[in-house]
Amino acid sequence: VHQAEGSGDITGLALDNGARVEGDFFIDCTGMRALLLGETLGVGYESWSHWLPCDSALAVQTASVGEPVPYTRSIAHPWGWQWRIPL
Repeated sequence: VHQAEGSGDITGLALDNGARVEGDFFIDCTGMRALLLGETLGVGYESWSHWLPCDSALAVQTASVGEPVPYTRSIAHPWGWQWRIPL
């Protein structure tokens, strides 16, 4: 992770192949590892469990129903959430 001197803002990421990706806005998609927010910027974890009491998920693999789409679809149900994640 490359950071700006002084501000500490993230300015770029070094990839495993040696390339560097620069940008103005980065989204930390490293899950609970929080490599950008936690490890690099020192931002602590903020629990939302008071508002989001569900603390588990059940993953089930299903057969493909067509061409995969380039996004995750979230569907709200009375009993919880359903995700369609094309992997």
